[in-house]
Amino acid sequence: MRKLLLFIIPVFSFTNCTINNSDTTTNPLVDSVSISKDTTLEIKTHKGLYNVSSKSILLCDGKQMNVVDETKSIDTLIAAKFPLGYVEQSVYVEVNAIAQPKDFVIKEVIKIEYKNFRNTCIAYDYWCMGTEPFWTIQISKKENLIDFYEPMEQKTYHFKYNEPVVEKNGIIYKSKNNSNQIRIQLKNEPCSDGMSEKNFIHSAEINLNGNTFRGCAIKFGEPIQTN
Repeated sequence: MRKLLLFIIPVFSFTNCTINNSDTTTNPLVDSVSISKDTTLEIKTHKGLYNVSSKSILLCDGKQMNVVDETKSIDTLIAAKFPLGYVEQSVYVEVNAIAQPKDFVIKEVIKIEYKNFRNTCIAYDYWCMGTEPFWTIQISKKENLIDFYEPMEQKTYHFKYNEPVVEKNGIIYKSKNNSNQIRIQLKNEPCSDGMSEKNFIHSAEINLNGNTFRGCAIKFGEPIQTN
C-alpha cells in the first residue's frame, strides 16, 4: 500500500503542474494575429464615389478599392433612385463597411446621392450651375470628366477632361465626344444663382451643341457667400 501511494503522489503533482503552466503561458504570435485581425475587420462609416460599372469606390482619402456588396442592394438602390447617364458614371455614397487590404466590404448602405459641390470630397476643378432651366456641370481633372447634367430630363452629357485655355479674366474649357460638343467660359466676376441668394466668385457661360446656358461657378475649396 505504501508503495502504491508513493507512485500516485508524483503523478498527481506532475499533472497539476502541467495544468497550471497551460493556464499561465501566453503565445505572443497568437495575440499579435488576433489584434491585427480585429483591426482589419472593424466596421466603419465611409464616404466616397461608387462606380456601378467597375464595382469600385473612390474613397475621400483618395484610395480606390474593389467593392464586395454583402447587402446585395447598392446597385438596385441606384437604379431605382435615378438612372445613370453613362456607363462609367459614379454616385456619392455613405456606407458602413470593412476596408480590407484588397476589398471594400459593404455591410450597410446609408445614403446615395448624385454628386454635387456640397457632398463630393474628391477635389474638382469647378462646379457650374444654372436655374433657368436648372442644370449643373462638374469639371474634374482628377476624375477625367466634364459632365453636363439636366435633372429635368435626367440626362447627362459626358465629355473627357481637357486642359483649359487661360484668359485675362478667366478660363475656357472645350471638349467633344462622338455626337456632342461643349464650350465653358468662366469669368472672375460676382455671380448670384437667382434663387437661393448665394453669391459666387465666378460666372459661367456654356454652349452645348449650339444652345447657350448661363449661371455661376465655384472652385474646389472656395467659400460661398449668402445674403
